Amino acid sequence: MSFPRRIAAGLMLAGLCLSAVGGADAQTSAPGAVQQEIWFGPQASVAPSRLARAADFMDLFKPDAPWGQVASRTRVFKLYGAYLGVAPQDQVDTVVADLKRRHIAIDLEIGPMNVSYSPLPPCGGLGYVEGYSTVELAQRISRAIKKAGGEIAYVSMDEPLYYGHVFSGPHACHHPVVDIARLAAQTLKVYVAEFPNVIIGDTEPTSFGTPEWKADFAAWASAYRDVMGRPLAFLQLDIEWPLPNGVSDAVAVYRYAEELKREHLLDKVGVIYNASRREQSDAEWVRVAEENMRLLEQKDGLRPDLVIIQSWTPLPTHTLPESSNETLTGLAQFYLTEIAPSLSSGK
Repeated sequence: MSFPRRIAAGLMLAGLCLSAVGGADAQTSAPGAVQQEIWFGPQASVAPSRLARAADFMDLFKPDAPWGQVASRTRVFKLYGAYLGVAPQDQVDTVVADLKRRHIAIDLEIGPMNVSYSPLPPCGGLGYVEGYSTVELAQRISRAIKKAGGEIAYVSMDEPLYYGHVFSGPHACHHPVVDIARLAAQTLKVYVAEFPNVIIGDTEPTSFGTPEWKADFAAWASAYRDVMGRPLAFLQLDIEWPLPNGVSDAVAVYRYAEELKREHLLDKVGVIYNASRREQSDAEWVRVAEENMRLLEQKDGLRPDLVIIQSWTPLPTHTLPESSNETLTGLAQFYLTEIAPSLSSGK
């Protein structure tokens, strides 16, 4: 792997007006500067899972790990339910201790709909369709985090609207939207009971492919508020970058999410920045992800509240170091040095 330097990265980072609160004290933004939060989510799994895992995932949690600049500006670190549900406790202890030391909050990304996989459900279910979970898994994850001395500060629901209502693949349910909210509440209330200050939001794909998508989003946000007694704290957009209409779909959903914010059904909007499964190398994956950042924020003028640097695919294979243009922390540093300054300068 080659690690070309990002020219003057340290100087540019030091001068940012962007507020991305993490291990460092909050930065003071210039008048009119865009306020954004940086979230970071590398691949993590436990063998023999078929899910991807960064080759150096645990190296992130060493005190001298080479992502100091990015870590100091990272507000939230994403951990997958599929990882925390089976990870050895000593790994969880290490992860939690280092994130606490860095003052980075933990986000749990997990399917929320409570439908067990055993016995075989008539449709849906943990292990059969994405977006599902169980109360038992919620309890197990909560115990592991608490035993490590940590706290789940955020829960990002993993696409319950899409997989519970729209998805038409094997074992699909096509639940009414209100049923999705009721099923999700059963697991979410476990996290609320264990971590009373937890902030809960949603992640959904932007290419629904149905003419009713606006009505579905509004109905879901309303149903969630009704059963949980609070609005969705955020909506994170999972963009289908390779599709011909992927970007236009993403912009349309983003603009509609802004309407939901004005209607107090939603608090913040985030964009997940990544590439796809088509790229053939770490360098290509990161380059494409950088192009996607430029496209949405500099060309289309999107200003997401949450900037999520994330991968769940095999690439990039490494998270470190941040000085590389072939790693996930390198992608985060690109955002901070190349995209964020253009937001505060109005370019």
